[in-house]
Amino acid sequence: MLRQIGILIVLAGLGATACGDDSTAIPLAAPGTTAESSGTTEPGSPSTTPVETTPPTNGTEPSNEAGFGQPARYPGEFPATGGSAMTGVLRLLANGCFMLEFGSEQRVVAFPEGFVTDPADPTTVIGTDGSIIVDGTAIDATGQLMGIGSIPGGRDSRWGNQLGFCDHGGIELAVLDTAVPAFDPAALSTEELVGLMSDAEFTESWACGFGFAASTADQRVGVVIYANTPDGPSGAATVVLPDERWDARVIVGKNLFAQSCDDVFEFWEPESIVAASWPIVAGSFELDAPATSEGCGGSRVSTTLNAAIVDTPSGQEMLPTLELTNAAWGCFAG
Repeated sequence: MLRQIGILIVLAGLGATACGDDSTAIPLAAPGTTAESSGTTEPGSPSTTPVETTPPTNGTEPSNEAGFGQPARYPGEFPATGGSAMTGVLRLLANGCFMLEFGSEQRVVAFPEGFVTDPADPTTVIGTDGSIIVDGTAIDATGQLMGIGSIPGGRDSRWGNQLGFCDHGGIELAVLDTAVPAFDPAALSTEELVGLMSDAEFTESWACGFGFAASTADQRVGVVIYANTPDGPSGAATVVLPDERWDARVIVGKNLFAQSCDDVFEFWEPESIVAASWPIVAGSFELDAPATSEGCGGSRVSTTLNAAIVDTPSGQEMLPTLELTNAAWGCFAG
């Protein structure tokens, strides 16, 4: 009893404090007082719960005062992911876990660096651009599914523990580099879709089959010109559009070439959506196609599309001169 009273006197003399459940410092009661009665002289009992000191942070990590902390990557927490395109729907479980749903599959999600939950509403995630992401929000993202063995620290890491809690038995985490509310071309008017084409800069070429395809970097507008004959053309020729031997058009939508020349579809890959398709009714290109052969020839064929005109519901639109390349002429999925 004398040892206990001596400890309490020392603590009182030092003005000792302890942390409550919310990590707020509160003064320890002085010996001989209680919260109910400040006048009692009965000495208080010593606390049996050790007081833990919160370790200092480096100033770059989000607060981790509740649960697992912010559902976002810390700077440098993961190696580079490679940034594959993903599309999914955010699901908030009853236990507070954020999951990314891909059809019938779900994965615990690690949002990009800088994403936070709303201080006034922990069910809302706020992106670095101010985007609001809540339960049921469709997301366009880049990142990858990272197995537990690739997570720095494995099962004992912050994300390893979160994976074990949120997805019992789960072995993969959806680690995102970027994430925004999904673009929905179906919500655009015809005039807005035509406007996307009018402003398009075609910077990407796609290789497959007998023909040519190019798109904007975001794959929302594309030009496709493919031979209608299964064996493809051969030899040198000038093609003047329209030509019944060729299907030439502009397409507008989302992830237009997500499965370009690919017959293996992963559950997390985005789906190609075509919201509008308009024919090319004028234009020409020179073609010097190699002779067709069995299987994938793999030849590289290039051409220039000149003076192409697209017939849209809002009127005819002229395309810029386009350099088109198919680096795998005659190759098909499978």
